[in-house]
Amino acid sequence: YLLSVSNFTLVDCIITNNGAEGPSGNSYQVGGGIYANNSYGTIRNCLVATNRAKALSGTSNGYGYGGGLYVKSGQWVIERCAFVNNLASAQNRQDTLGGGLHLAGGPHLLRNTLIAGNNADGYWYKTHGGDGIYSSGVVTGENCTIVDNDEEGIYHTAAFTLTNSIVW
Repeated sequence: YLLSVSNFTLVDCIITNNGAEGPSGNSYQVGGGIYANNSYGTIRNCLVATNRAKALSGTSNGYGYGGGLYVKSGQWVIERCAFVNNLASAQNRQDTLGGGLHLAGGPHLLRNTLIAGNNADGYWYKTHGGDGIYSSGVVTGENCTIVDNDEEGIYHTAAFTLTNSIVW
């Protein structure tokens, strides 16, 4: 968990099999692999895989955001990374956004990054989106591959620009 951190750098790391999990009673389970709030930094040459942000079953609202990475605010450069098989889930059928990445704030830069096999598991009539990437912040992607995510590779509500990239 990064809170108000400047110039943070994460290089050549493997972040795998982590979870933000808890009961759904009006809780937000965010950033299964990495959670950054009001922070600025770089993630380079990293594998972020098989992490989960999961609101477990309960009696009221629960939310799962950013299975691999959740950025609440700040600016990030993410380059030569892979976000693979991450999960954002809410068993009580509430909002799930960004199986691989949930990016707010910005601007953010994704460069030479693979986003594959992620899932924002929205069970029912509530909001779910961005199995690969959910973005409510400004994002630029260059030379990225966004493939084989559950239903949606990208869901964005703010400016999102991709160049020289594959989305499938």
